[in-house]
Amino acid sequence: MAQAAKRGRPRQGRAVARDLPRDQELLRIAAEVLRERGFRGTRLEDIALEAGISKGSLYHYFESKEEIFERLVANVLSTLSAESGSVRRSLSATERLRKVTERWIKQSAEYPLEVGLLYAELVHLEGPAGEWARAVRRDNLALLREILEDGQATGEFRQANVAILAHQIMGAIGALTEWYHPTGPIKVPTLIEEMTAWILAGVGVQQEPAQSSRDRVSTDGTAEPQALP
Repeated sequence: MAQAAKRGRPRQGRAVARDLPRDQELLRIAAEVLRERGFRGTRLEDIALEAGISKGSLYHYFESKEEIFERLVANVLSTLSAESGSVRRSLSATERLRKVTERWIKQSAEYPLEVGLLYAELVHLEGPAGEWARAVRRDNLALLREILEDGQATGEFRQANVAILAHQIMGAIGALTEWYHPTGPIKVPTLIEEMTAWILAGVGVQQEPAQSSRDRVSTDGTAEPQALP
């Protein structure tokens, strides 16, 4: 932690990765505070207090709470938008759904604070950041509906209301940020594999029986935990 964080701080700052640039350290701390208190309930003073620095020092890195939020979610939004647009229409509906959900699950698992913050504040966000976030969500839902409609038309998916299915899929992936942590016992590849299989089964895709994760053995000889109950 930088010397500025050690002098006269009223409380112990949160643990952060020491090899991160200082602004990235502060962004990680800000993400935790914003997730706990919400965007409206968080003041710059709260973030400065958790970081162990003065509000004036925080202004050296960020001009406002809005700038902090935009920087936190900008990378997530850009990636979600780019990856959704990269799925080729030449693929079958099943493969398109598989690729889209795998990428979204990976994003949520690797950036739980940022994605969770985005979902929690989506309705309340104002200005360009809010408009961008809602546009990306609308585009992703539209992509899901398109894939589901194509799959139903070709007989790959069961017949069901595509709007309901699309929101169920998005909701399940968004809920990952409430319980999943990448340093926990469930590794990201296992999470992606089992959640994607669950989503495909939910739309009616017939899949080859997979080895149960209860029986899967890791390289060190210990059984890996089941990803989903």
